[in-house]
Amino acid sequence: MNENREAWCLRPAVLAADRGLRDAYADAIRTGVERSTLISYRKRWARLRNRSSDEPRYLIGSYRALAEELASLSDQARMGR
Repeated sequence: MNENREAWCLRPAVLAADRGLRDAYADAIRTGVERSTLISYRKRWARLRNRSSDEPRYLIGSYRALAEELASLSDQARMGR
């Protein structure tokens, strides 16, 4: 019961982290990050999504970490242009 309550209370933070990851992913596409890399990130993202109600704090941190990694890849792609 407490896990569900925590998941519900953290829902806005999960949604914000998801939006941030979506934005980072879209930017990675625009900057030309390799398709194989993007596919790998999509798979990781999907696996994490399955844990959303079980471990919301972990999910938030993981989404933010993926977004940071994608942002770094986007920066590298911009410099490589």
